[in-house]
Amino acid sequence: MARAFNRVYGLNIPIEEEVEIAYISERNMNSMCGKMDHIVAYSNTLSLMEFEPDKTIITSLSTTCDIYMVWIDLKYEKDTKRILSDLNKCYPFPDDKISTDVQEALGENSLIIVDSALHLIREGDNKRLGELMTSAYNLFCKKVLPASSALHSPRLDRVLKDATVISNIFGGKGVGSLGDGSAQTIAKDKDSQKKLCDYLNSMPDAYAAYPITIRR
Repeated sequence: MARAFNRVYGLNIPIEEEVEIAYISERNMNSMCGKMDHIVAYSNTLSLMEFEPDKTIITSLSTTCDIYMVWIDLKYEKDTKRILSDLNKCYPFPDDKISTDVQEALGENSLIIVDSALHLIREGDNKRLGELMTSAYNLFCKKVLPASSALHSPRLDRVLKDATVISNIFGGKGVGSLGDGSAQTIAKDKDSQKKLCDYLNSMPDAYAAYPITIRR
């Protein structure tokens, strides 16, 4: 909406301000969101988003090998406001094991995962990137999921443990704050990407799958 008004009225607002307007607007609607979703405002290229106390840094990334992803709409629901509210209770200071685990998972553990992902993307190592996604998902389930009952995601678990799905991917995880919203996977190759989409789309009441290929 911020971009639509910017373009229609010729306001010449830079992307960074569009993002800030969108962020403030969402917060004003009582969604205790962060800024990660706003990465889509920058471009359709692979990018790294880093947060400093007073600014957000966006850096373009490149890979040496095509990455065949499949994004899966789980066609269910998730209570994002409830999830974010529950997670925010773990900050600023942990007062029990659950809040300590949440801060570790979303803090130091997340930094290690992101650093590893950057290396694997640049090296074009899709197999290990997929395995890293699965490891990140398992870590989330272990350390973050206990903080909110709204994070339980039986449909997400089911699709990631499906034998046909597993045979066509290197790994996968939930998206964003998880819950039964959507999933992302790294397919083994172009053929596997198509097979996975065809398989999931054969169950239109349960899933919708979309291929996303990141070109080298």
